[in-house]
Amino acid sequence: MLRRINAHFALTGLLLGLIALPIFAQDRMSDDKKMDDKMMTDKMSGMSESEKKKMMEMMKGMSASEKTMMMDKMSGMSPSEREGMMKMMSGKSSSERKMMMQKTMMGEKTMGGMSAMYKEIVSAWPAKSQEVANTIIAKYGPPDEATASMLVWHNKGPWKRTVISRDPVMHDFPMPHPDLMEQFIDYRVPAEKFSDLAAYDGSVIAERTKGEMSARCDKEEANFLALNLANDIVTGKRTVDEARKFYAETIKALMAGQKPAYTEKLQFTVSKGGTADPDKPAMSAP
Repeated sequence: MLRRINAHFALTGLLLGLIALPIFAQDRMSDDKKMDDKMMTDKMSGMSESEKKKMMEMMKGMSASEKTMMMDKMSGMSPSEREGMMKMMSGKSSSERKMMMQKTMMGEKTMGGMSAMYKEIVSAWPAKSQEVANTIIAKYGPPDEATASMLVWHNKGPWKRTVISRDPVMHDFPMPHPDLMEQFIDYRVPAEKFSDLAAYDGSVIAERTKGEMSARCDKEEANFLALNLANDIVTGKRTVDEARKFYAETIKALMAGQKPAYTEKLQFTVSKGGTADPDKPAMSAP
């Protein structure tokens, strides 16, 4: 009799446990979801409402670990970098978004040494060189190449190449300043226009054989301005004197807080290759 009673109570306890288990599991899942939601909210605290909405849409179908990975990556980006990533992932399926994020993280692991290296390099540079480098890093991301005295970006923004140097080249036009950042585009300058460009601005550099033109200053806005005016000279829109006067007036406006169009972007269509001029032989090969 006693055995039957004990067995009855054991069976009753087991049944109660089986009934309670889903409830406990549900409560645990609810607690976990609350923790996940709080973590997501914390990581998105610096984002706009529009960005948060896009982020939630992009994370549909992802596991908790994948969401965490994405949030860690995105929360460390600047608004412009996040916008670029969101545009890249827009319209992609859940599996495609996962794959893109995994490739991004794999790339970061590969670039980990480079990131540590360029940060250490720049920290030892003069203050103005650091300022210019950090401005471009914030806009275009880490450099593609780094040495003790130079950082290089390839195909970022409208530029074929951006090179920032530790050591300045002093330049007195239109007022004394250090030239630290040279930015390149594909551009064919006719041979007869080289003298005009040299008279206009010594920090606008044309390379006939390579088919490149560059501007070197301490601000990207000034490089936009310099190349826009160089194009005006090459195309006959302005004389050298007119270009120099316009340059000085525009820099003055920029320093006053204005945003002249010539300092915002390149005002002409930039070629993508096909601008090199290898010249022609003047003698036969031996």
